Amino acid sequence: MSRYKRIGLARNENQDVANVGAQYYISSYYPSIPLSSNDIYAITEFGDRLDVLANRFYGDTNLYWIIAAANPDLVPADSVSLKGGIQLRIPTDVNTIVSNYNIANGIGTSITSSPSSNGGGIPVGGSGVSSVSSGGGGGGY
Repeated sequence: MSRYKRIGLARNENQDVANVGAQYYISSYYPSIPLSSNDIYAITEFGDRLDVLANRFYGDTNLYWIIAAANPDLVPADSVSLKGGIQLRIPTDVNTIVSNYNIANGIGTSITSSPSSNGGGIPVGGSGVSSVSSGGGGGGY
């Protein structure tokens, strides 16, 4: 599935800006993601990518933006690739985050992913993450 599939298209109607009638994607708005005692913290390894981590923790590569939005100072804005040795916060309240995203972007509240369940709905572990801890803290990691 294309990451642009659910993003709306619009046409330019302003003669002072660019080509009248030119199509463009409507910007997406990402919700703030508050800290939670249920968040998981993972240390990245060389070669980790946001989409791979999203698949590992959420079962859906399209949810990479949740990890990026939860770690704005640690994740590069222009790439899905990550440096090794970075401690990332992996939010676990995926349903609420996706619902807030959908509402903010006027696309309803349906959720298309079906994350695996282990109580919190987030599978833990897997190769590529050198350490994982859940809960607690929340300070300056």
